[in-house]
Amino acid sequence: MLCFAVGQPISLLATVGYWILVWPEVQSGEQEVTYLSVYNHGINGLLLLVNFMISRMPYTSSNGGWVILAGLLYLAFTYVHFLLHLGMVKDCDGYEDKRDRPIYSQFDWHKPEKTGLLTLLAVGILLLVILLYMGLASLTDRCARCGASLAAGGMTGEGEVKELLDVEDLLNEPKVTEPLKGPKPWPLQVPRGV
Repeated sequence: MLCFAVGQPISLLATVGYWILVWPEVQSGEQEVTYLSVYNHGINGLLLLVNFMISRMPYTSSNGGWVILAGLLYLAFTYVHFLLHLGMVKDCDGYEDKRDRPIYSQFDWHKPEKTGLLTLLAVGILLLVILLYMGLASLTDRCARCGASLAAGGMTGEGEVKELLDVEDLLNEPKVTEPLKGPKPWPLQVPRGV
């Protein structure tokens, strides 16, 4: 559950951040768009978003703390990487020694003003992404409850909907008009009339 709570928002942040920060390099011809970059920073994010929308994993504001912690740990890792001169294997323009090369050119601690501004921007966007995922979780919960109430008593034998939901019903808490009669159905049981 921790991986789910952390992976979802960070995936969206990485996808959006990658295309915003790397697109100027793609347009100038400094970097190529490969299948691997499209998959890692596009298709993967889309698949995780679909997974989030169809799953029943809870997502609350307390899950956002794990995301912020993971972001701070990554930021600390890039800084330790810089301090220990770990560098990268491939050569990079602007650095004589490979040990000075940053993991990502955008998070270059040799330029602390740019990296600090980017970090503050990423934290602000991360907070918005957490709020977005909380809203999406609320939306999926409401859709699941409306679907469950329709399956429990909103359908006649012919499959017609007894009452239609309007926008106000979706915004307000669903109201149960009458209790279910008979034994409580097993959650995955499909009614025989369907």
